[in-house]
Amino acid sequence: MTLVFLTPASAAVGAAVILVLAGAALRERRNRRVRSALGLPPAERRARFGATLAGATAVLLLAAAAAQPALRTRSTLRRRTDAQAYVLVDVSKSMLASAAPGRPTRLDLARAMAKRLRAALPEVPFGIASLTNRPLPLLLPTPSQSTFDLVLERALAIENPPPSDLYAAGGRRETTFGTLGQLGTEGYFGADVRHRLVVLLTDGEGGPFDSSIIEEGLRLGHTSLLAVGLFGRADRIFLGGSPDPNYVSDAGSRLPLSRLLAARGTRLYGPGELGAVVAAARAALGSGPTAAVATTSHARPLARWLVVAALVALALALARLLPLPKRLRRRVPAL
Repeated sequence: MTLVFLTPASAAVGAAVILVLAGAALRERRNRRVRSALGLPPAERRARFGATLAGATAVLLLAAAAAQPALRTRSTLRRRTDAQAYVLVDVSKSMLASAAPGRPTRLDLARAMAKRLRAALPEVPFGIASLTNRPLPLLLPTPSQSTFDLVLERALAIENPPPSDLYAAGGRRETTFGTLGQLGTEGYFGADVRHRLVVLLTDGEGGPFDSSIIEEGLRLGHTSLLAVGLFGRADRIFLGGSPDPNYVSDAGSRLPLSRLLAARGTRLYGPGELGAVVAAARAALGSGPTAAVATTSHARPLARWLVVAALVALALALARLLPLPKRLRRRVPAL
């Protein structure tokens, strides 16, 4: 921990203390002449110089505050070299559903869950991918939390890009989980990464799929899969405050995904089970070597405390210079 000044040149305002001292010297010279002419003894030292010292202290404290002092701490960021993870976010139209107009949508909940999950596993490089009827990488695994958050907020959007085809009855676009195996075989992870994890954030509403294809892809890629279900039974898509008549939540469509997860020894976690998801992620990723990737610094500003101290000193100076009622003057400490 070190003390630094963010704008040291601003401390030049402390030169104003010269004006305070010059004014005090002129006042002291005038007072001596007056007392000498009247035959009065010299005033007490604290009465002569108390206000001056308080005023000078206030100026110096304000000058120090202008230099913006701060306590800077540095820390080294370390990242796993043998592990990477993705959050795979469902961006199908059903993720627009929410419990009521103005409430967070399923996509909003997915963003919040992704941020919390990433923050809970700071040592693991995380990437982001979207899912409609195929996964699409938006960010390769990175150790940067700020980059992760930026892509999460600005790159994720419903059906952007849109599904490659319309494959459900009536042209309805659905999520398909049958392409999840691509995450293990299509170069999403570094070739030398041994521990690989995908955390799927979805409402679970999708068409039927062949789980054996998914299993084969994930097995070949040595990739673990966790999933969080973001849905409510009464969720609807609201258009201008009114429910969309073309959308009804389909709980039955989540069964194939639940069966796939059960076959892999896991389950569909709920949005309130972040702790369980983090624990499962740590178990899947295990432990491994780390390497220093960056050094971060954090500065704790001290200027406001100096300003408060300067105001106290200024108040004491004014209390010595301005005429106060006797009752109040007795409560003002002598300088």
